[in-house]
This record gives sequence, structure tokens and C-alpha cells, in this order.
Amino acid sequence: MKRIFIFSLFLVFCFIVSSQTYYPIVATGKLWSTYHNIVITFFSNYTKFEGDSTIDTYVYKKVWESYDTDTTSWMLYGLIRDDQKKVLFRYPGWNHDMLIYDFGAPVGDTMFLQIDSIPYIMDSISWVTLLDGTQRRQYFVHTDSFYPCSETWIEGIGSLRGVLGGGTCGFVGDDPKLICFTEHDTLKYHNPNFEECYVVTGTHESNANNDIKLFPNPANGLLNVFFNKPIQRDLVLEIFGIAGNKLLSITINYQKTTIPLNPAIFAPGSYFYRILGEGYTVKAGKLVVLGE
Repeated sequence: MKRIFIFSLFLVFCFIVSSQTYYPIVATGKLWSTYHNIVITFFSNYTKFEGDSTIDTYVYKKVWESYDTDTTSWMLYGLIRDDQKKVLFRYPGWNHDMLIYDFGAPVGDTMFLQIDSIPYIMDSISWVTLLDGTQRRQYFVHTDSFYPCSETWIEGIGSLRGVLGGGTCGFVGDDPKLICFTEHDTLKYHNPNFEECYVVTGTHESNANNDIKLFPNPANGLLNVFFNKPIQRDLVLEIFGIAGNKLLSITINYQKTTIPLNPAIFAPGSYFYRILGEGYTVKAGKLVVLGE
């Protein structure tokens, strides 16, 4: 009886320790795959955190994104850090952070998230079992501002809208979904609505997809379109705001095109682009615009 009592106390102790453990999002060795659906284009991208950057005594992880199936090419997308269970993100060139998660917020508390500081309410907190059998806290939040909606977060993984998708369900135009999450080469989450961790069917499968490059990205003032190989026809570059509103449509041709980004139209932040051929999307992805 004494052994059973001691063993029971041990189990209670382990549960208390487990319930007090915080699993941060901001760490290396993690890989997220996210699906995007913008206007009539859908695609997916990978996200990882790798490398440190210190700004005003704060240490950030560098945020990298890739739109290649084999993740051979990575783009610096921003900087991210964890501050007492608050996750803060900033774009390159910004002088301020924006809050995208607060895993320490109690139930009923209000959090002001993303660039527009949209108020979200922490509704409830429960537990979820990952594919490897481990358990993590699961958070349910909602907002009644602009477009009322709700989100699900998982500690150490982030929003089911993607790791950078915390506080974005009120935005129209894109409907991102987390496809897969891998930690130290172990698959811990896989969205059952997707067979693979990478979606390529939203773009025309041709060499042109890899032969066209937009740079710099992040962009500041000017955007260059470079063709590794000559093209036989004109293409159209379209840029959309996060709400899905078309901000630019321009014909591109030859081997290089330089496009000015009017600061009155392109404020600092995230945008989506697509390059159109004859009735199909040749290439699509995100574009980050920096401030002056």
C-alpha cells in the first residue's frame, strides 16, 4: 500500500511539473509548412527560425521562409523573440515589435495582436496530444473586431493558421492553414486535410516557376524581376494587400524589370504577389515591403 501511495504521489508530481513546463515557439530545429489561399492562387511555404540577431539588448531569432519543395532557397522574412510567454515579431528594418501571441494570458484576458493591435479574447485553455504522443496546451481565442472569428493555438507550435498567423483570422483575402510541423526531424502535427506537407497545385508546373526571381525581398522602394532564361511572351505581375485588394498589375518582359513601389500605396508590411501566364499562375508568394 505504501508503494502504491508513493507511486501515486510521483505521478501527481510529474503531472504538476508537466503542466508547469512552457514550450516556447522561438527555437531552432523547428519547421512549419503553411498553406495560403490568396485570390485565385494557392500555394504553400516553409518557415524556420535560425541564427541570432541582437537589437537594443534583445536577442531575436531570424525568421526564414522558403517556397521551394526542396527548401534550397531561403528568404529572410523577419525577426522573432519570446518575452515571458509573449511572442513578438518584427519585419527587417522595423524599429518596433508587434505582439502575435500571448501564451501567458489568463482566460478572459484581452490581447492586442498584430500590426493593427486587434483585440483578441482568451476563451479557454485545454490539452492536445501531438503525433509523437506528447501533450501540449491548446488555446482558443476569438475577436469581435472587423471580421469576428476564432483561432486555435498550440504551445510550442503556434496558430493552426501558421506560425506567424497568430491574430490574423480577422484579415480577409488569405485563408492560411498549418499543414505540418516538425521538431528535430520528428513530425508532431499534420493537418488531415492535406496528403503532403507541401502544396504545388496552385501554380503551373513549369521551369518558369524557378527561373523567375523577385528581389530584394524584403523590398524598399524598388522591386526587381529577373529571368534566368529568356521568355517568349509577356507575363503579368500582380501584388495584393493582405485583405486581397489588388494594388498593382503590370506587364513584365525581357530579362529584367525594375518596378517602383509607391510608398503611398505600399506601406511597410506583408503583401502577396503572383505572376500570371496565359490563364495560369507561374509563380506566387509573399512580398515584404520595408519603410524608409
